[in-house]
Amino acid sequence: MDQTRTGRTVVPGAIITGRTMGPGEPGLDKMLEVVGSSPDPVAAQAFLVVLSGGEPGRLHQLQRPEMVIGRSKYADIRINERAMSQQHAKLVRWGDHHRIYDLGSTNGTFVNNQRITEAELFPGDTVRTGETVFSYMAGSQPTSSEHTMAIGTARSRPPSTGGGALAPIPYPPQQAPGATSTHLARRNPNTGLVAAPPPGARVFEVPMPRVGPEPEQDLLGQLLKIIAFFSRYWLSILICAFLGAAGGFAFYKLKKPAAKAEFELSLVPKATDNPLEAGRRMNFEFFRSAQQNFVRPLLILETLQELGEEDVPEDRVRAIQKRLEFQRTGEFSYSGAFDAATAEEAIAFLEVHLRLYLKQEVDKTLKALVLEVETLEQRLRETEESITATEQAVLSFRKEHTQGLPEQAQELASNLIALGTERGRAASEVARTSAELRLSKQRLKSESPIIESRLEMARPYENTIADVKRQLAEAKAAGKGNQHPEVVALKSQLKQLEDLRDDVMQNGTGTDIVRAKNPLYKDARLQADAAEAAHAIAVAELNRLTNDIERSQEIAEQMPELQAEYAELVRSYEASKKVHDALFEKLSASRTQLDMERASVTGRFDVIVPPNVKLTPWIRTLAIRVGAGLIAGFIFGIFLGMLRDLRRLVAARLAART
Repeated sequence: MDQTRTGRTVVPGAIITGRTMGPGEPGLDKMLEVVGSSPDPVAAQAFLVVLSGGEPGRLHQLQRPEMVIGRSKYADIRINERAMSQQHAKLVRWGDHHRIYDLGSTNGTFVNNQRITEAELFPGDTVRTGETVFSYMAGSQPTSSEHTMAIGTARSRPPSTGGGALAPIPYPPQQAPGATSTHLARRNPNTGLVAAPPPGARVFEVPMPRVGPEPEQDLLGQLLKIIAFFSRYWLSILICAFLGAAGGFAFYKLKKPAAKAEFELSLVPKATDNPLEAGRRMNFEFFRSAQQNFVRPLLILETLQELGEEDVPEDRVRAIQKRLEFQRTGEFSYSGAFDAATAEEAIAFLEVHLRLYLKQEVDKTLKALVLEVETLEQRLRETEESITATEQAVLSFRKEHTQGLPEQAQELASNLIALGTERGRAASEVARTSAELRLSKQRLKSESPIIESRLEMARPYENTIADVKRQLAEAKAAGKGNQHPEVVALKSQLKQLEDLRDDVMQNGTGTDIVRAKNPLYKDARLQADAAEAAHAIAVAELNRLTNDIERSQEIAEQMPELQAEYAELVRSYEASKKVHDALFEKLSASRTQLDMERASVTGRFDVIVPPNVKLTPWIRTLAIRVGAGLIAGFIFGIFLGMLRDLRRLVAARLAART
């Protein structure tokens, strides 16, 4: 082999891409370039070659101790396909090869067509994640300064004469004793590693920058140096490590770890993203600044007050705000957490806080619509009051001006004509009864001498009766009661005098008795009384009709003014009713929209994972705290030992100077 060439010789072996890669092909050139330029040859000689899928032929160098395969943008090997989970599988370096672990993927991880949860990979194994199939390639680190790596070809290729191209060289007959070479070969899943080709096979030398030889490190010597360094401080390390472990154990006993409650929910901020909003106006946006609003101090204060705390200081609100987490994890998904002394306290706080947050966010967004509904309700109440007042005014007007209404105008004119006719008849009746009354009085006067004679004869009795009544009044005024003898005597005398007077008036005396019983006189008296009564009735009827005519004439004169006032009341009522109907229709639409917005709240958020606490095993917490104390004590022990050595060194130098 030409020692002046700088490169590695690749032994024959097949890379599974449906055919063997030849010199100058992009996948092989990239692999050889990475191998030559990598500072860590062991890591550089492990690859995943894409056999089928979205990017066939692509090489993925396994250069870190752990690498994740998945669809997430944070994955080390990102494969953007639907069948791939966000974090599908993980490759872990395991000595000079790797192990693969399935991370709970949906479609599973397959090695050599067998689904696995974890498996050890060997060169040539096929790995399928989702719809992508890889081939795993790995080898060991060579020890010579002239690293060579050989790869066979399944078909002959003409040699290339260009600079930097692959040139055919004879295969070395044998390797130096103890020397090793790096083999990148694919094996059948059911067979072992592919053996190197026999001597004499054609190989290609790959020109690449020389990788300088690294000095071999004496691992045993390095280990002895480390042991010698720590042996100087073994006592302080032992004591401090023991004290640190004891401190970690005491810390576990005295202070239990805080319980951390977590939850996950989805929020639909825009109405256009809500399937329940189809066909409705899209002018609302929910959950604006969700992360800032979730940790608002006022919301935290309200949560604490609902949990029963009063007079919450501001420092406590700030402390809770620092322990409260809420962050966006996807387009519509959010996650939050809160740690407290106990799991019950953490879950109770998150449940109340989450409920208040969702309620306030929805109410805040719908505040404009709620105000619109309240304003319409207020205006509707005012309109209803106006309509009621107008209705009362119309009813009052109709009751007060019944005959002045427009529909009564024709009837009023007819009544005036009828009243005029009736008044004429009443006037005629008055004239007739007046004449009859005069005749009756004249006839009665012809019998008046008899009556006058009887009155003259009864006048003495009248005078005596008046005198007795005066005496009776004086006796009662003197305080004499009805049973007093004087009062009783006066009453008896009064009754006798009245009887005598009545007898004289009825029968008269002597020849007057015959005339008193004359039937003509009685008939004349009755006719006079009847004529007087008929005349009075006729006069009253005439006066009534006259008054009705005057009142109807007044109504007829006021009719235009009353009609105008009534028309104004009717117009006011109709206008108020029209405004009321429009407001009612708008209020009904706003109420319907508000009800639908509130009803669609369940479609705007969904608590995917309710607040819960994942309990950490106590042995793990104890191990972490004891381990942390042990490490801290170990470091502090080294520090004390070095400080002691430094003090001795300083003391020795000071002593040497003196």
